[in-house]
Amino acid sequence: MRLLRSLYNEMDEPTKDLTDRTMLSLFSEKSHLVQNDLNLAYLLQVFGQRQSAAKERILIEVFEQSTSPLVRKEIILIMAKWKATFWLLDLLRRFGSLSNWERKAFIVASFHMSDEGEHWRNHTKRTLSPAEVVIRDWYRERLQRTDEVPL
Repeated sequence: MRLLRSLYNEMDEPTKDLTDRTMLSLFSEKSHLVQNDLNLAYLLQVFGQRQSAAKERILIEVFEQSTSPLVRKEIILIMAKWKATFWLLDLLRRFGSLSNWERKAFIVASFHMSDEGEHWRNHTKRTLSPAEVVIRDWYRERLQRTDEVPL
């Protein structure tokens, strides 16, 4: 998966299509490869390289079923990359119940939510932990160089 992630953008469209179909089938077949959180996190990093409605449905389902902060963090970052504001806004309402990893990923995601994200950051700035403030400030500065979500 790490190799696929590094090569994905260099693949031609038919190869990307094959890769995506193969990953989608791992979910539909409930493969043992997606049952391990670490394997799933790496697969999600490749999964997130190209958006599709089928992938979006799977990500939402996996997020709701998973208790792994690692997996859920990856999904938050992917949805931010895809600018899935509808889903991020729903998650915003549950920010207080997120794990530390998920909260930090959501802070990054908030920068991809237009006015809603900015309003939320202004409203919650006093409640963020020192580490979360560092993440917020680091990402704000990073956005001046690139708007790519780190996966």
